[in-house]
Amino acid sequence: MTGKRSRRGPIAGILLAVVLAWTGVRVSASEIQAAGRRAFWAARFHAALSRYTWLERWNPLDLEAADGRMEVLLAAMESPGVVAAEMGMDFPEAARRGGEVLRRLVTDAPLRPETWAGVADFFGALKIENQRHRVYALQEISLRPEGNLEPEDVLEIRARERSTRVDPNGVYYWDTLGDLCWDLQLRSLGRGAYGESVRLLPDPSKHIFLAAAGRPPELGEVAVQAMERALGPPRNADPESVYRNLGTLLLRLGRFAEARRAFEKAEKVAVVGNYISNQAFAAAHQGLDEEAIRLYRKALAQDRLEAGGRFRNHVNLGQLLEKAGRHEEAARELQTALGLRPRDPRALLLLGQIDEKLGRVDEAEELYVKAAETSEEPIAPLVNLVAFYRRIGRPAEALIPARRLVELQPEEEVYRKLIQQLSAEIGSRRAR
Repeated sequence: MTGKRSRRGPIAGILLAVVLAWTGVRVSASEIQAAGRRAFWAARFHAALSRYTWLERWNPLDLEAADGRMEVLLAAMESPGVVAAEMGMDFPEAARRGGEVLRRLVTDAPLRPETWAGVADFFGALKIENQRHRVYALQEISLRPEGNLEPEDVLEIRARERSTRVDPNGVYYWDTLGDLCWDLQLRSLGRGAYGESVRLLPDPSKHIFLAAAGRPPELGEVAVQAMERALGPPRNADPESVYRNLGTLLLRLGRFAEARRAFEKAEKVAVVGNYISNQAFAAAHQGLDEEAIRLYRKALAQDRLEAGGRFRNHVNLGQLLEKAGRHEEAARELQTALGLRPRDPRALLLLGQIDEKLGRVDEAEELYVKAAETSEEPIAPLVNLVAFYRRIGRPAEALIPARRLVELQPEEEVYRKLIQQLSAEIGSRRAR
């Protein structure tokens, strides 16, 4: 027994030394990788490339080091004028070295979607430089988008398609394929890629192409159809979240009747959610005010509303009741809302307007003043307060919020003119 123990001691020591050495190597590699990232984002490209190159030589199997080198070289290709001054590397050299990195990645890691995304980025950067030396216009060759593709476009499309085949569940890769095809006017291919990305992740807020300014309506329809497909196999997405997101998207598209039906379906399958408020919001935008009032009251009668939702419902209900001429009912809803958020400027202004209509001038003034004093964005409440004092014939008191407006936005000439007008009104009253 003593002999076995004596042999275990050196072996355990050797194993411990190996573990510690390996841990130290990994920690050092991680630190070098992080240093490379910091240098890259600080535009110290030469330092970043040096760290990634050293790390790759130290550990040839480290693909992240190769990815880092490729990122730096792509920056040199995309902005040769900027990067060359820092790295002393022109476009041909950056392209040559980038091609070498990609050749290694394609050979060693063809099943990584990042590999093919890097290939696509490479051809995208190559196209920009090559176009500077071309003397023809593709539009002179063909009026069809597919006939206007540069060789680099075809290669980039193929690389991005390959990334989606390697990782068919990669939402990012489908989105970028859609962006590329859409920008190249290949609408059918773009719609297909966008649709697949939304089917995989049926949440419009996660897809940049749906948030782009001037988004074509047809892309909204692509997303709607994809979300409906996500409910079925093989995706089998959670019905409540899909219908909630679908309703929200349809609201953004102005398709209020469809949005309401989506929220009705979400309500049927919900465990703890309350989508009656969303139905009310959609009904109000359809112009169905009485139906919206009924739905807001129904939502408030349930216990599943959190404080923020309850506050919004009281305010929205109060606004609808005021629109219908039911001032006292509207005032009660807004008073309840202010009990939840006493400093909310929208509720204060709405209740102030109702009190003013009902002849309760002192109460209205108190609410308007409070809105102007407590709002984080006081411009609109201050303008409202000025207008209120002018309506009730008290221009001298209107001067106080008017001067505050000039302090907050001294570059606005309209507020300086407002003070002149108020001073003239005060002067004319004194002259009488």
